[in-house]
Amino acid sequence: MTTAQRHIAHFDLDAFFVAVECLKNSRLKGKPLLVGGSGDRGVVAACSYEARRFGIHSAMPMKLARRLCPEAIVIRGDMESYGKYSRLVTDIMQDSVPLFEKASIDEFYVDLSGMDKFFGCRRFAGELKTKVLKESGLIVSYGLASNKLISKVATDEIKPNGQLEIAFAKEKSFLAPLPVQKLPGIGKETAYKLIRRGVETIRTLSEIPVEMLETMMGATGVELWRKANGVDESPVIPYREQKSISTERTFETDTIGYDTYGAAACRAGADDRSGRFRSAQAGQADRLRDGEAALFQFRYGRQAEDDRLYECGPYPAADGAGPVRKAV
Repeated sequence: MTTAQRHIAHFDLDAFFVAVECLKNSRLKGKPLLVGGSGDRGVVAACSYEARRFGIHSAMPMKLARRLCPEAIVIRGDMESYGKYSRLVTDIMQDSVPLFEKASIDEFYVDLSGMDKFFGCRRFAGELKTKVLKESGLIVSYGLASNKLISKVATDEIKPNGQLEIAFAKEKSFLAPLPVQKLPGIGKETAYKLIRRGVETIRTLSEIPVEMLETMMGATGVELWRKANGVDESPVIPYREQKSISTERTFETDTIGYDTYGAAACRAGADDRSGRFRSAQAGQADRLRDGEAALFQFRYGRQAEDDRLYECGPYPAADGAGPVRKAV
């Protein structure tokens, strides 16, 4: 199928973690809210739009966020609840569209190609947005375009509670005035390298010969040129139930006590496993089944050889962490 025949919608649940917390407690609505770890090493996993007015953003150290907005309400977060609402929206997608990709806990790509002949892609996407709000209570924004790249950028530009369609052959003109940081995949380091060379907008990036970008940045330069020119043939990958989960936890203080902290983290992870496993398994398992074990990896330094593996389990009961033993 050619790009001109594709209609890809990107749906993004607005401030998802915050929205779920507000559904659980309506008194939090309209207040600066931070979700994340509250300790010295905690980071902001999500923040309300009211908090963003103070310059707070996700991945910011929590200490800095609290200095910027002392009156902010800090909530550690509830992955079990987030997983529950994510599954709810996933079910809505499964019931409504023939092909969708779950890109993350709160993002979905929907392939509406061919829908324009029978129903209308814009109308269908709008009704799906309304359906998600009605059945889950969550507000979702979406972008509709000829490929995944453009639809995602469109969503990012129109949030919160927005919808934006980029017409065929208008991809480059839509991207052109945006700063290079708006392209997915361009982080702070890459953006700094480009801006230092005078490349501040996507238009400027798109006008650089691809050969020059390849010389400067290798394969990454070629990929950036394609993105800057709105080229993306990546397919919508059909949703499949997740078979494994991963999580990270940072200790409050540095340590070299492998066994002590390994055991402590295994038990902490075991306490967390039920909610995370339910999130991953779409409600099909309340806990790890009897006899199953979980493997935890701990990074003590910058090199892979500094890692330690610990195995927890088997689990005799939902409230028991099971024996802890060093696996490697």
